[in-house]
Amino acid sequence: MEKTKNKTDRKSRIFPAVLTALSFAVAVFIAAPLDIYLGNSEEFVFGLSDFFPLCILFGLLSGAAVFSLLFFTPDKVYRPLLALFATTDFLLFLQSSALNGGMNTLAGDEMAGTGIVSSAIIFNFILWILLKALFIGVAFVRKNVVQFFLRYVCILMAAISLIMMLISPLSRIGKQDSGVGAGTFFLSKANLTDISSDKNVFYFVVDRFDEEFAEEAAEKYPDIYSSLTGFTWFQDNISLYGHTFPSVPFMLTLNEYDAEKSRAENLNGIYDGDTPLKTLADNGYAVNLYTQAFYAYTDAKYLPDHISNKEIVDYKKNTSPFGLSFSMVGISLYRSLPFAAKNIFVNINSNTCNGYIKSVSRTGYENYSTDNKDAYFSVADKEFNVKTEKNFSFIHIVGCHSSDYDDDWNRAKGEDRHDMALAVKTSFKLIDEYIEKMKTAGVYDGATIIITGDHSAPVKDYTEVDGPRLTALFVKKSGDGGDTPLKISAAQVSHEDIWGTIVKSEGIAADYGDSVFDIAEGENRERRYVWQTYMASSLDQYVYRITGAAKDFSNWEEKSHVHYDKCLTD
Repeated sequence: MEKTKNKTDRKSRIFPAVLTALSFAVAVFIAAPLDIYLGNSEEFVFGLSDFFPLCILFGLLSGAAVFSLLFFTPDKVYRPLLALFATTDFLLFLQSSALNGGMNTLAGDEMAGTGIVSSAIIFNFILWILLKALFIGVAFVRKNVVQFFLRYVCILMAAISLIMMLISPLSRIGKQDSGVGAGTFFLSKANLTDISSDKNVFYFVVDRFDEEFAEEAAEKYPDIYSSLTGFTWFQDNISLYGHTFPSVPFMLTLNEYDAEKSRAENLNGIYDGDTPLKTLADNGYAVNLYTQAFYAYTDAKYLPDHISNKEIVDYKKNTSPFGLSFSMVGISLYRSLPFAAKNIFVNINSNTCNGYIKSVSRTGYENYSTDNKDAYFSVADKEFNVKTEKNFSFIHIVGCHSSDYDDDWNRAKGEDRHDMALAVKTSFKLIDEYIEKMKTAGVYDGATIIITGDHSAPVKDYTEVDGPRLTALFVKKSGDGGDTPLKISAAQVSHEDIWGTIVKSEGIAADYGDSVFDIAEGENRERRYVWQTYMASSLDQYVYRITGAAKDFSNWEEKSHVHYDKCLTD
């Protein structure tokens, strides 16, 4: 009789075990990665076949493991395990669909930018713990009616989770964007190690290069800027915009963001007409752009033909299908886990995923990657080509979004991930390579070099500015260099002054306003700052006027505020 009873009990486990295991596998490895990809395909440079088959395999393996645990464990372990997995399934669905607030789907940076306050993080964590503790506690109650209730509630939670997690990706099938990867053209690494024997303009953009980070780096690493002979460090500089898009397109074209239009509508026409890039091309410069799709452009086919490293894709290769698939699962977990656990995935985002895909041109060049390490090793220890044609290179790296690497280019761990001084140091390894090569070739003193960020640290992405936002800026004009040490200036400058600086330094007849060197330190200027909130479903645009030193927040005045029912990157 006892054997029959055990056999019957084991059979009764099959349905809840299958449902719970399937719900877990689908939530983590199948539905969420698929939904994230279909909802953001424009930001990815790869197709479903590059990652999804392995995600399905991971899902099947994890589902089999969960089923085995539930089916083969002793009865006294089975019930608490069923409660644990069923509540986990339900909480994964609940977190991703209702508890993340306005958090952006692909946010893989620090939690500080998401608008989640400490009390919400604590409450969210307690909710997870309490729900699990409640059901696991009930699992130890021996009364039949309680066990009957527990079994069917667990089945219900797993079923709800499974159905709801599948609805969103299934509804997106056939409606998603084609993705940047579908484009024929891309920005390659061609000319990345070119310097000119005549005229050089290098414009380095270290993403999120906050002035505070620059000063922290100088304090922690006293020699970090020792190579910047002839440079001036402008410590009262502001960017015009607060995020990579629309800041980088503005920095390249001086064309401003139109909040009435979509991101794609803004980007697809922003490089047309008489931009500073065309002015350089018309004056004999080879114009090279090394930046990232989605934020700087939608598809390289929309970039003008005077961009020298715009090339045709010959083929693409996935350098690590497992790495790409695990990264997509990492974004899935980032979305589905409680706030307290999200920073485990701080180094996993769309840029990480795209890094596994290499486009190769017909001339043999791969696509440029903004990843600090990849960009550095693309030029480190390489023989630079000194050519007679004038050269302009805009070189953008991820920089200070997080400290992805330690000083030896290993993946950063623990506190190193939050060390922005270290992020500045690894960023400057790339810049120092160019400076060293220009000095060796004897063309450094004649070069115009800009080192800045596209924006400062946002601090809070979800609301109006509540403190000064300064972006680091180092400038060397043509004719300066030699052994002249780095100077520091308190002149009130802005990204709106950079193209005026470049054309005046290069002696080009074009009117783009003042050079930063035309602005006296004691001169009070009126500058502006445009801040857009970065939420999943809405956009608030604030325009500020800064009169006087930007470090003094009392000099910041809000001039306008407009709400839009759209995301900044829609």
